[in-house]
Amino acid sequence: MRVCWVDNGVELSSYRNIAVREFATDKAVGVKGKIDRPAWGRGIRDRLVLDLRRHGKNATHDPRILPGGRPFLLITGSIAQLNPGDPRKRYRIGFGAGRALVDIEAKLYRVEQGKAVLCAEFAESEAKSKGVVGDPTTLLDFCIRRISRTMAKYIAKHGKDKR
Repeated sequence: MRVCWVDNGVELSSYRNIAVREFATDKAVGVKGKIDRPAWGRGIRDRLVLDLRRHGKNATHDPRILPGGRPFLLITGSIAQLNPGDPRKRYRIGFGAGRALVDIEAKLYRVEQGKAVLCAEFAESEAKSKGVVGDPTTLLDFCIRRISRTMAKYIAKHGKDKR
């Protein structure tokens, strides 16, 4: 993962409670065809919640259901690029032509006593150039899953003793 910045002294792994908001898609470039942008923004949110839970975090899309009075991480973000690629180019040309590409940007906030303070910024991208000729969204889904797994793993392990 390309980590842009994590505030000094912040151990992301120390936060058990995490809220993830729907990722914005209004400025995503590369969108072709009948792709439902908001559905992909909800998709990355839901996928990230699932992957964080697999790492033992109390993750949700609704911060109101987190235990009151306890600090938590709030993840917001946007999908900067959502390009399903061209299956015909992948099939006929190969060598990365027609690849699917997803770029995301995320911000993490520490929320304590009702105040949100920016503590980390991430940027991540994933491309897939081999795969199905049929549904163009299949490779987008693959990219979103990879990005989500990478982010969740980083958050769960950041700051833990590396021994």
